[in-house]
Amino acid sequence: MTMLRSDNGMQPIPYSMSGKLWVVRKIESAGSTKFVLMNQKGEIVNDCAEGVNRVWTPEIRFKVARSGHRNLQSASMSSITTKVHPLVNENNTYRAELPKFENLSPNTTKIINASAVEYSDFWKPVNQNNNKYFVMDPTVYTNEQLGELNEDKLLEIYDNYNINPYVHNIRGNWKAKKSWAYLTGRYHSYEPNTRDDGYFTSFTPFYTYNNGWAINSQAINQYSPTKWTFASEVTQYAPQGVELENKDALNRRSSAQYGYKYTLPTAVASNTAYKELGYDGFEDYPSLQLSLAERGSVNHFSFVDAFSLENSSMVTDKEAHTGRKSIEVKPSKSVSLIKKLDDVNPDIVEDCEDGTVNPPLTDATINNITPINGAVCFGRTGVGKRFLITGSSNQTIRYNLKTVLGEYAELVSTTISVVDSETNAVIFDKYTISENTGEKEYNYNFTLGSSGKAYVEFSLCTGGCKTGPGDVLQDITVKGTFTLYKSDNTTLDYSQSVVSETSCDHIEGQ
Repeated sequence: MTMLRSDNGMQPIPYSMSGKLWVVRKIESAGSTKFVLMNQKGEIVNDCAEGVNRVWTPEIRFKVARSGHRNLQSASMSSITTKVHPLVNENNTYRAELPKFENLSPNTTKIINASAVEYSDFWKPVNQNNNKYFVMDPTVYTNEQLGELNEDKLLEIYDNYNINPYVHNIRGNWKAKKSWAYLTGRYHSYEPNTRDDGYFTSFTPFYTYNNGWAINSQAINQYSPTKWTFASEVTQYAPQGVELENKDALNRRSSAQYGYKYTLPTAVASNTAYKELGYDGFEDYPSLQLSLAERGSVNHFSFVDAFSLENSSMVTDKEAHTGRKSIEVKPSKSVSLIKKLDDVNPDIVEDCEDGTVNPPLTDATINNITPINGAVCFGRTGVGKRFLITGSSNQTIRYNLKTVLGEYAELVSTTISVVDSETNAVIFDKYTISENTGEKEYNYNFTLGSSGKAYVEFSLCTGGCKTGPGDVLQDITVKGTFTLYKSDNTTLDYSQSVVSETSCDHIEGQ
């Protein structure tokens, strides 16, 4: 959009800016109002300027495209049922103003029921489906009971993690948060009269008006003689707008998990927090061959996150139990999904650099693969591969080690040794033993030196053989695979070693 900027008190001059800006902070200072503006990517305008110019730019004239304050005329904030006519007084004439129901005797107000709804436009971010998020803690509030936010702390969080709270629906959407009910005694005469008795013996309004509506702090003070009682609270919404978790007055939580692009609930649970609920029916998958973007998107609970392009074919529509799809787990194979119950904050984004330009990190590569003799175990010499990993200076390399033992293999030992290509210093050294038939999988990491290159020696050796039918020693095969992870968690390249033994009297390798 194009704005106007005044230049040293002169007439406004055109000031062109591409895209929209959001007001993430309003500050009243010295009789003037200043705004902190943020773009869609979560970057504060003029964030890296020096001194007083860090936030404040020359005067900008702009047009408000959409206000953050909008009337929700269909949403009720409070309800009072009374036996007194709110428009006409006892003289049967119209009142000059509506009754405030505050500091009045119960006999005057004659309220028989009251409820209130508390609203909020700040919602706990959800770490799923590529949403930007941060871990909530008490410092984001100045008064959590009244829902008063620490705007300075929130601005620091937005700046640290490049989060535009309005783009990711953390702010800006007013929704019901808590419901309240007023509990007190009811008046009854010496000779009960069902027509006139039954109104509240005390009452204090939940909201009061003083140049704007605000929650009456005494109404929700647990030590106050007023009787407003918390009934239920929505604790988490999805950015797509659906309710994920709520709790009642006894702190019992109920949760729902949504699928099909948040249009249908796939699981609902009582007495269960959202992080304690997980269900996957293998139905809500976009296709049997999952795209890289889909695999990089972390779901709340879905085996999509455990798949790679190589084994996504495990989801099949050839067999099903209650739906149309299932997961086929073949012999000697396994499918597992690991979820963290507690989130951690993402890495802080450094927007303002000190002038030093670091080369961008690139995905490491494997080159110069050559066969070698492996370590000696059980009187035999193993087989392996030697190869060069090329990455960036001080880059962290993540890799996966997978071993497969054939039916009659007793064990396989795996040796990984990583040596800096320039200094010959040992960067990483690992020795593992896998037993029992089947597939074993491990994840490790190491850091390259300043050269960004390292030689890796990866070798296998197998142990004793098992006898098969007729007490005859059987031919065995063990296999090891070294796989690099790319920065987007997909796999890059691999070096595979296979050890075969014929009649358990000699060893062959490739």
